[in-house]
Amino acid sequence: MGWKIKRSTVSILMALILLVAGGALLLKTSFEKTGMATSEVTVENAPPTKPVLVYPENNSIIFDDSEVSYYLWNNSLDYNLDNITYDFSLGLDENFSTVVFNYSGIPEGNDGQTNYSNLGIAYSKGDYFWRARGFDNESYGEWSDWFKFRYCVGNLPPTIEPLGSITMFQYDFFRVMIKASDPDNDRITFSDNTNIFEINSSTGEISTRLNTVGTFIITIVAFDGCNATHDIFVLNVLPRNFTMPNMTNLGPEKPGKEKGGGGGGGAPPPPPEEKKNMTNQTPVKELTPEERKIFTKAEIIYIGNFDEQDEFNVTMYKGPIWFFTYEKTNYFLTLTPIAGDMMYIGFFGGPGFLFNRYSSSTADINLDGPPDIIIKYNNRTGGNYSITLDAIRKPKKQAPSRIIKVWRIARMLIPILLLISGVFLLGRESMKYLSRRKEPLLVRRNISMEKLGLYNVELVIRNRGLSPIYNIEVREPSVLGGVLEGEIKVEKDAATELQNSIEEDNLVVKIRELSPKKEVAVIYKLRKKTRLLFRHGLASYQLKVLDTYVDFIRRY
Repeated sequence: MGWKIKRSTVSILMALILLVAGGALLLKTSFEKTGMATSEVTVENAPPTKPVLVYPENNSIIFDDSEVSYYLWNNSLDYNLDNITYDFSLGLDENFSTVVFNYSGIPEGNDGQTNYSNLGIAYSKGDYFWRARGFDNESYGEWSDWFKFRYCVGNLPPTIEPLGSITMFQYDFFRVMIKASDPDNDRITFSDNTNIFEINSSTGEISTRLNTVGTFIITIVAFDGCNATHDIFVLNVLPRNFTMPNMTNLGPEKPGKEKGGGGGGGAPPPPPEEKKNMTNQTPVKELTPEERKIFTKAEIIYIGNFDEQDEFNVTMYKGPIWFFTYEKTNYFLTLTPIAGDMMYIGFFGGPGFLFNRYSSSTADINLDGPPDIIIKYNNRTGGNYSITLDAIRKPKKQAPSRIIKVWRIARMLIPILLLISGVFLLGRESMKYLSRRKEPLLVRRNISMEKLGLYNVELVIRNRGLSPIYNIEVREPSVLGGVLEGEIKVEKDAATELQNSIEEDNLVVKIRELSPKKEVAVIYKLRKKTRLLFRHGLASYQLKVLDTYVDFIRRY
């Protein structure tokens, strides 16, 4: 009987053990399927996405060290919401086989962009390539697409020996070598704006048979990779059966005073009546007699007169010479393609402007110091270039005599009216206006990273006016993605009374009176949980005008 009791007891114990073991295995399997068991589940880390570079822009040319004092890119995304730092690399080729500068651990910037300016790079003239990538403490993201810029600080432009005016006959063989030099001994490439020949870009040699009769205004551009210089010369191509007309007023100077080449150096000039290459007959009346001698046989297009309007939008292309009137003087210019979207605008006997991308430049066309017009390169479609010319100094127009008399009377009355108005402007509303413009209360937020994930926030409140500010209340809103950590510290003058408290997740700072040129600082620490998002704060205060307190509110 006793043996049976022992056997049943053992059986019961075995059953209990099996039930417990089976239940534990069932619960474990259930937890793993539902995600409740954290010890066995591993979340795979996703690396940061590629950052997008912003500045210096791709294919830009740098003429001042301040243009490469910082590098800017759009922040990467991290799907695990990890903190991101960045690596920066600067090389001499697109494969970064020769790296001149590397830096790691750059903290991510606010507002969606990172600005890296802790640089100590000694640049030399040439091409540079730069890129960036993100790191989330576990894995690196992909490198960004590289940007390229050319460093040209201190570069001196090349010089060209002018050709002047050349006269030749049809079917003559025209050969000339453009003489150019570069003070930095840089390699020079040549371009032209004409369709009757193609200059050798490496040697500057022009070698062609002149099959077309006419007058051609030709621009030669010498480019050293950074700066460009131009020379515009006149090429007259006369027909073989040409005879000298009995005229002395119009037309080019006699060939004996001009340079020549081939077999036509002593031929007479073409008759002034011919306009075989003229594409726009309207501008002839706008030219002076001296200008007619040079230009009327050429392909010439009139843009307009800045006395009549302030801005001209024109589609320019290589070949013709273009001109406009500014302050009763005509200015002639040509367009020369260089490479890709790069092009050059050169003035006849004046300055030239190289555009390596869509941008704008001011031009002192009359060479008196201040700029006169803005030349804006908008875009290019094939061989057509969209250009905007905008006058900076608008030409003065003479007003009618009646208006001048009224203006003289008004000039006498204006001081009296100002004195009367000044008395009425001493009221409450005028003080509101003046105080609002001066903004005596300055509130700014300074943010710095103490260590990874922990930031110091300094709220500075300053009276930059000339009178005390009363009853200041600054409401600093909570930061999305972060929590306050530690104590709130205050730095202030001993005479300044200040209270701070937390109200509805806002840090509220109250100051009874803040003297002129005094400031206080409220400092707190912020622990980053996700991506930080700072919001606008609100500041209210009072100014005392006579015996009245006037309320003001501003955002920061």
